[in-house]
Formats: sequence, structure tokens, C-alpha cells
Amino acid sequence: MRVLLIVPPEREDFYGYLSKDGESDYFLLWYEKRDLQHPDPLPFIKYEFYWEDYATPAFLLKAIKPDKIIFFEIIDQRQIALLVTAHAAKLTTIYLEHGAAADKDTALERSEANLNFYKIKVRYILKRLLFKSLSVLKTKFFYFGAFTSLHSLDSAWKYICLPFAMQWNKPNKALRKLAFAERVPRYAIVFNENNFAEYSLYTGAPPESAYYTGVPIFDQYNLVNPNTTGDGIVYIEHPYLESRLLNWGPEHHRKIAEQLFRFATQTRTKVLVKLHPRSDFRRWQTYALQSEYFEIVQKGDFIKDYLTANLILGYSSSLITGLICARKNIVLLGWHPSPRIFGTDFSKTGLCHTSMNHEELFTNTDRWTSTNLAAQHNDLYQAFLKKYNYPFDGHATDRVIHLIQTL
Repeated sequence: MRVLLIVPPEREDFYGYLSKDGESDYFLLWYEKRDLQHPDPLPFIKYEFYWEDYATPAFLLKAIKPDKIIFFEIIDQRQIALLVTAHAAKLTTIYLEHGAAADKDTALERSEANLNFYKIKVRYILKRLLFKSLSVLKTKFFYFGAFTSLHSLDSAWKYICLPFAMQWNKPNKALRKLAFAERVPRYAIVFNENNFAEYSLYTGAPPESAYYTGVPIFDQYNLVNPNTTGDGIVYIEHPYLESRLLNWGPEHHRKIAEQLFRFATQTRTKVLVKLHPRSDFRRWQTYALQSEYFEIVQKGDFIKDYLTANLILGYSSSLITGLICARKNIVLLGWHPSPRIFGTDFSKTGLCHTSMNHEELFTNTDRWTSTNLAAQHNDLYQAFLKKYNYPFDGHATDRVIHLIQTL
């Protein structure tokens, strides 16, 4: 079976577990054109295709001949056109989840544009028109090449309006306002009920299209004994500065880094800073924070470090979901320039601590480390699993692959 993945090749955490599928051939499509600077996909990918090699979605499907198409997102115009055409061709289309901590209210907040968004958008449009006008024309030709695959006047009108709406709104807001049936994959493999609420918000996907599997990337968190703890702390960093979110600036970013370093060196506590894949590692290097008690890492497998840490410091993210599943001792951070919890507020589950001020690192750590809320409250823990990662049995990967093979 030929399965076409629409996924960034560098996000191995999104799709790497599919390498365990020994019955399907996987192909990848993400970038407009071949570029030596683009990262290579994982070795199990048979071949990588490029959008600009195909004038229309119909030509693409005829050339690649996929049996199934799996979308990890559907916000790009080419992605939408391919989905619409695949529907008309009666191909199996699947949305495959890649996160585990969706929050509907936060998603709505992030979909609203601000002045900075419009400044960036204007520069982007001008750059595209001045230097990449041919690429723009190819994109529009590809997009409207799917127009005849629409089934109603209402869908056709929304399809025409969508590219214009996306120019002056954030994509997810435009998609939410202009939902139509042909833009919804036939099936949705989602990891939990909470995530489906956000997915449905932007697509209008019906509940009967959803299949719940649990979170594949957390299978290992079930197989390793989480009760083995050391005395170190892991700080799970998030790219708020790089993503221009919550007014993070260079000064605030450095302040947090230096506070973590001071704590590590003054208390002689090992602090491991795990950077997000999109974070700028070089920025951290410029701080010259050198100590045997302080380490900064980004690429690699750090599950053992997470599961043996005495305390986890982290902002709301998918990884926090897995660490609560592993019953780790967690402090949910709101260390933003204007303190708040951004994203899913896991503290409402009663299974983790909360900190709004980085100065609490020196005053509250002893209290945090002495009380593991996830280990103490089994009833709350079971309710959490039901909502965020059920069943948590180490076999979510098997369920996802089975669905890909059988849907």
C-alpha cells in the first residue's frame, strides 16, 4: 500500500513511529521544491516528492498514485486543494494527530491577528510578489485546479474566498469561518477526546469520523518504571521568543536562562535544559552558562532523563501530557513577561504544581520535590488518562498503524 504523508520531514517526533509499519510503503510531500538545505526525511520514507513538480492536484495524484493520504495539517492552499481532489477521486484521506495538549480556548486566542501579524504579513506578501511571483502563480493555479471537484455552490463560494481570507487573517481563523465538507478528511486518527475538540473547531469534522488511539510517542513512558528518580531537575523550554508569542523578548529570555543557571550552581543541583526543536540553540550558547551542574540539550532521546528526574519544570505542551501519564512530579510554568498559563492548564487536573514567578525556583523547590501530586491522587490520575491519553498501555503505536492499514 502506498501511503503519502503530508508532514515536515524534520519533525521526526510527528511521524517516526510509523517506521514500525512493515506492510505499507510511505512517501512524503511537504516542500515546494528540492533544496539541499532542506532536511532529509527518515530512512523508512521511500521517496520525497515536491509540490512544484505538479501543475494540478489531479496531475500529482496521477503521478504518485497513493492509496491513502495522511495529513498532519491542512492549512496550506496546496494541501487543501489536494484534499479536495482526493475526495473527488474516492481516495482514503486521514488526518493524523501530532500533538497531545490541544486547548480550544488557546487555539481561538492564537488565531486572532495583531498589529505585528499584519506587519509580517505585508512584508511576506510584498516579498512573494516581487521575488517569487512565478511561485505565487503556480500555487494559485494548483489551488484552483481543484475547483471542479467541489460538490455545491456554497463550497465553491467558500473555496474562492478562502485564499483572500487567509491573506488578512491567521490561517486557522479563515479556515474556521469558511469550513466546507470537501475540506474535511474522511477519517481522523486523534490521540484523545480533548484534541478532537480543537480539530473539529477548524474543520467541522463530525464526531463519527474520529478514532481515538492514545498517544504513540508516549508508549515508552508506560514501559519504563517512573518510580526511579534521581536528584536532578529538567527544564522543558518552549520557543516563545522564536515564535513571537506573549511578548517574550531577548531580555526576558536571558533572565530565565540565568535564573536557572544560578539555581543550579548555588544549590549544586543538576539542571538539564531541554530545548524545543524550533528554539535557537546558538542564543543559549551566547549566554556562556558553563557549569558541571548545568547542561543544555536539543536533539536526541532524553526520555530516560525525564523519567528519572526528581522534578520537571515545563510550560503547557504535549510533553507535559506524557509526563503526567508517567506520574512525574511537575511544575507547570507561567514564567512569561505577563505571568499566566498559556495553553492547557494542567494544574486544574490537580496533578501538578504551578509557578508564575521564576523567583519561586529558590523558595518553593523543596515543597515541590516533596509532594508528587500525580502519584498521590489516583482518582484524578485515572480521570486525566480518560481525557488525554486513553488507553495508556504502551500500544498506541500499534493502534495507529492498524487504523492506517485498515481504514
